Amino acid sequence: MGTLKDHGRKWIEDLYWKHFRSIKFLQRLCSGFEDKLALPMKFGNNLRNILPQNVVLKGPGGCTWCVGLRAKKGTLFFKDGWRKFVMDHSLQNGDMLLFTYSVGNSQFDVSVFDTKTQCEKEASYFVISSRESGDIADGSRRGALNNHRVNAKCVEDVYWTNFRSIYFLVGFTEEFVLPSKFCHKMRENVLSEMAILKGPSGSAWNVRLFRNDDRVLLKDGWQEFAKCHSLEFSDLLIFRYNVGTSCFDVLVFDGESMCEKEATYLAGECVNPEDLIVFSAKRKMQEISSQEAPFSEENGCSSPIHPSNSGLKITASQKFLSKRTNTNSATRQTSSPAGKLKPRAVINEETEMPGKKTIRIDSKKDKALQAANVEATEDSFVVVIRPSYIRINFCLVVPARWLNSHFHGRVKAEVVLHVGEREWRCILKRPPSGGSGLLTSGWKNFAVENKLRLCDVCLFKPVQGTIREPIRFEVSIFRSGKDKEEVIQSMKHE
Repeated sequence: MGTLKDHGRKWIEDLYWKHFRSIKFLQRLCSGFEDKLALPMKFGNNLRNILPQNVVLKGPGGCTWCVGLRAKKGTLFFKDGWRKFVMDHSLQNGDMLLFTYSVGNSQFDVSVFDTKTQCEKEASYFVISSRESGDIADGSRRGALNNHRVNAKCVEDVYWTNFRSIYFLVGFTEEFVLPSKFCHKMRENVLSEMAILKGPSGSAWNVRLFRNDDRVLLKDGWQEFAKCHSLEFSDLLIFRYNVGTSCFDVLVFDGESMCEKEATYLAGECVNPEDLIVFSAKRKMQEISSQEAPFSEENGCSSPIHPSNSGLKITASQKFLSKRTNTNSATRQTSSPAGKLKPRAVINEETEMPGKKTIRIDSKKDKALQAANVEATEDSFVVVIRPSYIRINFCLVVPARWLNSHFHGRVKAEVVLHVGEREWRCILKRPPSGGSGLLTSGWKNFAVENKLRLCDVCLFKPVQGTIREPIRFEVSIFRSGKDKEEVIQSMKHE
């Protein structure tokens, strides 16, 4: 397995900040957080030009709050409307918040963690906005909110017995200990002796859970996971435990910048952009509309905006919560021990935290792939069409194996794709550090005009003379079976 040092860090950072459709960061609440909250400098410096003056904060329960973004001395702050969000969620000094910014729709999804227990604050999923509670003076808003909340014991029971995914936040240590509250609450589910850690790239590691008195530690396999992700003692990790699967999805944050460590999306077995691009869609850099003028330095705004609270109805919150809970408690059974990891399939599982759809397809049964492999030669390569290749992103990943043999150290080249008598011109790019390449400009036209679908298989056979530009390929398209139609339809409604 490769480590993060194998890659050009600058290239990876550019890919993350320019092409990811969701950007995550953490922020700890310190003294004075009630009136405003500073955003990490790294986040602000990278996205300052596309952030609007007003944004929406979406709480764990699904309700929304309109909050103003203000800048002062180069730092961005949540300002107008922030106090309402704080009061409604009963936030306290020391709480840790996870923000997921959705590029293009000006929304931050927020998760709230109690740093004492290291687990999510269960009550944050049952918050309604102060507007739904009625027009109440600030001094009595929190009391009014409590009248609308479910009993605290009931809230905890619903979270720990019905939610399909459980989150917790920890700091990196060589001797990794799971939060005691998590272990105590999950006793009835009996954590198996073996578990799987799935990093941001989608690569997986087997680890052993070792019980020592009341503590549960991650042992065999944890050191390898830490090495591959270049973890440091200041790093913060968010775990999502998928109940009933013995699998933990892990996100890694730099403890200094409080932003994700971009290079972790390339750590693991496949140290190339393939899984990274599948997990993200190329974001379209849209200009901010006249209704959403860019923020300005504090007191420098010609027409300051005073956002109003825009909380959703409680029915919408309940509907949002139902997505994270099991409709039948019987579905949560004791976790089975994890065996050896299966070889990585041509089509990997797609996972993104938190709350993204997961699409699983058994590529071994795909006749299209089998047919392509029959016609493949030593000089050719086969690609199974993934969502990012034909939706929004429109970048095809060219395998590193083929590039190592045919690209001869280049970082950019013109490519011509031939299907019958027609041809399409594209650009092939590869990072200086090596790895897989990306087929961009012109690939979108090829994909659209050839009506490529999810799980179609493309066989690329180079025409003689690949040393010189343009590089020419004869492309054969093998259509996937009709059994994939349901998957394709679900993709359209994501």
